[in-house]
Amino acid sequence: MKLPENKAASHQRHALSAQHPILGAAGPEHLHACLPRAADKTAPAISTTPSSTPSPAPSSPASGAPAPPTLQDQQERLDAALAISQIGIWRLELDTGAISFDRQAAAMFGLAADAVSNDEQFLALIHTAERAAFAGSLARIRDGGGALDIEHRLHRGPGWLHSRARLRNTGAAAPAVLFGASVDISARKLAELALRDSAQHYKALIMACSHALYRMNADMSEMHVLEGKNMNIVADCDGRNWLQKLVHPDDRPQLALACAQALQNGSAIEFEHRVRVLGGGWGWVASRAVPLRDEAGVITEWLGMATDINDRKQTEENLWWRANFDVLTGLPNRSLFHDRLNYEIKKAQRSAQQLALLFIDLDRFKEVNDLLGHAVGDRLLVEASLRINACVRQSDTVARLGGDEFTAILTDLGELSHVENTAQKIIAALVEPFRLDDEEIYLSASVGITLYASDAKNADDLIRNADQAMYAAKNAGRNQFSYFTPGMQQQAHKRLRMISDLRNALHDGQLEVHFQPVVALASGAISKAEALLRWRHPRHGLIEPTVFIPYAEDSGLINDIGDWVFEQAALCAQRCSRRLGRAFQISVNRSPVQFRTRPTQLNWSAYLGRLGLPGSSITVEITEGVLLHASAAVTDSLLQYHDAGLEVAIDDFGTGYSSMAYLKKFPIDYLKIDQSFIHDMHRNSADRAIVKAMIVMAHELDLRVVAEGIETREQQRLLIDSGCDFGQGFLFSRAVPAREFESGLGLRH
Repeated sequence: MKLPENKAASHQRHALSAQHPILGAAGPEHLHACLPRAADKTAPAISTTPSSTPSPAPSSPASGAPAPPTLQDQQERLDAALAISQIGIWRLELDTGAISFDRQAAAMFGLAADAVSNDEQFLALIHTAERAAFAGSLARIRDGGGALDIEHRLHRGPGWLHSRARLRNTGAAAPAVLFGASVDISARKLAELALRDSAQHYKALIMACSHALYRMNADMSEMHVLEGKNMNIVADCDGRNWLQKLVHPDDRPQLALACAQALQNGSAIEFEHRVRVLGGGWGWVASRAVPLRDEAGVITEWLGMATDINDRKQTEENLWWRANFDVLTGLPNRSLFHDRLNYEIKKAQRSAQQLALLFIDLDRFKEVNDLLGHAVGDRLLVEASLRINACVRQSDTVARLGGDEFTAILTDLGELSHVENTAQKIIAALVEPFRLDDEEIYLSASVGITLYASDAKNADDLIRNADQAMYAAKNAGRNQFSYFTPGMQQQAHKRLRMISDLRNALHDGQLEVHFQPVVALASGAISKAEALLRWRHPRHGLIEPTVFIPYAEDSGLINDIGDWVFEQAALCAQRCSRRLGRAFQISVNRSPVQFRTRPTQLNWSAYLGRLGLPGSSITVEITEGVLLHASAAVTDSLLQYHDAGLEVAIDDFGTGYSSMAYLKKFPIDYLKIDQSFIHDMHRNSADRAIVKAMIVMAHELDLRVVAEGIETREQQRLLIDSGCDFGQGFLFSRAVPAREFESGLGLRH
C-alpha cells in the first residue's frame, strides 16, 4: 500500500533517525545547526532533510531513469559525510546528565563510546584551562539561553577540539537534549602556536638587536613604525609627514633623493640618517627597505628595518676627532692644520687676497716641563692655547703642531698691521705669569710670520718660512716676532747642517773637553777647574758651546754628550788627584734636559766609585731656572748628589729669577756670580754693591762664592776686599786642553 507524501517523508526521517545511535529522534536535519565552523568549511554539501516536493514516481528499468535512493543509501551518505568531515557527534540529556558519543566523537575524546555516562564525567575530559568556560556555557543552556561554541583542549593529550552544541526541546513532556558536534582543530592550533612563537621569537630578536620595523605604502608617501620602542623611536607621528616628523633636517634632502631613486628603479633603499627619539634628541640608524610586489610584479608596499648605529657613529666621530684634533688642547692638530691651510690658500687664490701664517714657539717651555714635570707642562699648554685662541678672530685657525709649537692662520687680510697687532697680542698674552695652584710660572713666545703669496705660494713653503722666521725671533732674544726674509733660508739650512754634523761629532772624535782653572783669590793657587766643551769642526774649526749647545738640547743629543763630558772630567780629576797627591775637584755643567730620566742615563756617582774617586771630586753646575720650580726628578738627583758627596753650584747667579728661596730648600755649595756684574764693578758702584751683597748673603748661608769673568787685577782686588772665595777668568787662564791644564797644576796666579 502506498503512503501519502507527507507520511512517507515522516516515515523516512524516522527510519533514518532510528539507524543513528546519537541523533535519535532529533532527525538528521538538526545536525547542521550544531556542526563546528571548521566542519562547515570541510564537510561535503550533503542534505539530510527530505525535499518537501513530491518525489517522482520510480521508473521502470526499461525507461532508463535512475532508481530513487533508499533509506540505507541515505544513511550511508550521512555516515560518509561525517567521516569525511571528521566530525564527532555527541548527545547530552540535560535533565539526567546522560551523555553518549558516536564512534568518531569517542575517538576524539579518547575513550570508548560508552566509557562516559554523565555530564560530570564529560566535563572532567575538558582541559582545566577551558573547563570553567565549557561548564558555564552548559549552565546557561540549562537556564534556557545561549549556546555552546568553544575551542578547547582535552585533559589528556595535546590535541585541540572545536565543539558546538544546540539545545533541542521536543516539548514539555520530552526531555531537553543537547546535540553537539566536535571537530579536531589540532593542526590549525599547532600552526597558530608555531606562528605565534615565531612572531615572539622574531620580536625578541628585533628587540635584542636594537632594530625597528616600519612599513611604507607603494609611493613611500606614508610610513608607519611597527616596532621601535627598543630604540626609543617616535612611533606616533602622522604617517603622511614621516620625513618631516621623524628625520633630521640635515638628512632630509639626501634621504628624499634616495627614496626617489628607489621608486624609479624599484630597488631596495639603504641609508644612514638620524631620527627623532622619545624624550627629544636624535639617534643614528642604518635604514634598509625592500619592495613587496603582487603577482603582476607591481609594488604594493615597502617593508623596512632600522638598526641602531649610535655606538658606531660615536666611535667613528671619536676616531675622526682624534685624527684631526689635539687631545690635550682640543685645537686642530697637524693633519687638520694642513688641510685648512691648503683650503685657505685656494680661497685666497680665488679672492686675490693675502693670508698670514704665524709660527708660535713658547720660550723656555722645555726647561719648565723638565723641571716641573709633564703634568704641569700639559696644564701650561692648555692655558697657553686658550690665550692664543683669544687673540685671533673666529674666522682664523689656531692649531697645535706638537710640543710647545702652535700656528695661527690669519685670513681675509685688509692691512698687514692686523698681522703685527695679532702677533703682539699673542706675545703680550703669553708673557703674563701663569698661575697654577700655588705656582707662578713665567714664559714668553717667539713668533715667526710669513705671508701668502709674497713669500710662498704653497703650504709646505709657508710652513718652512714661518719656522725659520720663528727661529730668527728666538735667536734675536726671544719674546718678539720676526717676518720671514729670503736670508733666513740660508740660516735655516745652516742650522740643519749643524745638527746633522753634531750627530757625528761625538762618534768621529770632534768634541774636546777643555779645562779652565778656578783660583783661590786669597792665595792665588789653582784650587779646582771647570770642564768646558769645545767642538773642533772639520770645516769651521773650533766652535764655542754657546753656538752648538742649543742645537744639542733641541735635538736631544745633549744627554749623550753631557755624559761623555762628565766621563772626561772624572778621568781628568783622577789624573790630577794622583799628580797632586790629594783630591782635586772639577765642575761639570748639567743641562736641564739632562735631568729627564732615561733608562740608559749614566749614573755619575756610581761612575766615580768605579774610578775610586770621592764624590767631592765633581761639582755639578746648574742654572737658577732648574731650581726655581724643581720637579721630583731634579729634587731626587740633587739629594743623590748630596748623599754621594758631589757638590752643587748655581751658575750665572744674579741673571735669573729674583726669588732665592731655593737656596734654603736645596743642598747648594757654591754661588757663581755672573761675569756681567764683574765686568764693570771697578767703574760702577751699583755693580760693586750688588756683588758685595751677594757674597755676604752666600756666606751667611754657608755657601762659597766663585766670581766669573775676572780680567783685571783691579777686579781681583775688589773681589778679595769683598770677601770672595774663588775666581776664574782670562786674568788667570783661558780654558785649555786637558794635557796643558794638568801640566800647569800647582802654579800660582
